[in-house]
Amino acid sequence: MGVPFFGWAARKLFGTRNQRQVSRYLEKVEKVNAFEEEMRSLSDAELRDRTAEFRRRVKEEGAVGYDLIPEAFAVAREAMDRSVGIRNIFNPEAGFDPDTLPTEARTMYDAVKAEIDRTDDAPPEGEFLGCEEPIPAWRFVEIPPDLYQAVRE
Repeated sequence: MGVPFFGWAARKLFGTRNQRQVSRYLEKVEKVNAFEEEMRSLSDAELRDRTAEFRRRVKEEGAVGYDLIPEAFAVAREAMDRSVGIRNIFNPEAGFDPDTLPTEARTMYDAVKAEIDRTDDAPPEGEFLGCEEPIPAWRFVEIPPDLYQAVRE
C-alpha cells in the first residue's frame, strides 16, 4: 500500500506510465518524420534500393540495426503511401478523375498513363514471384515523385 501523497507527487513529477510511453513514441515519430522530405523526393526505384543500402550499412559500416529504425520506418511509410494509396490514381477500378490535377501534374499524369498503356502486364515471377496472376502495369510502372506530391496536395 502506497502513501497517497507520494503517488500523486510522483505522477506529477514523472507522469503516468501511459504518458511516459506516449512521450517515447512521439519522440520516435519525430525521428521518422525528420526523414519525410528526403523520402518523398526519391523515385520508386531509389526507395526499393534503400533496403540494400540498410544491409550494406549494417554489414560494411557496422551500423546498428536499431539505429536505422526511424529511417527504415520512413522508407516503409513512403513506399506504402505510394503503393497502397497514391498509385491507385492509375487503377482503372478506382475512378480517379485526372482533371482534378493542376496542369503541370496533369501533363505528368498523361505521360505516365501513356507508359502504362504501352507496358504489358508482368508475369508472376522475379520480384512478383508468389503472385497468382499477371501484375497490371499500373502497379509497377515508375511514377515521378513530383506527381506523387501533386496528388498529395
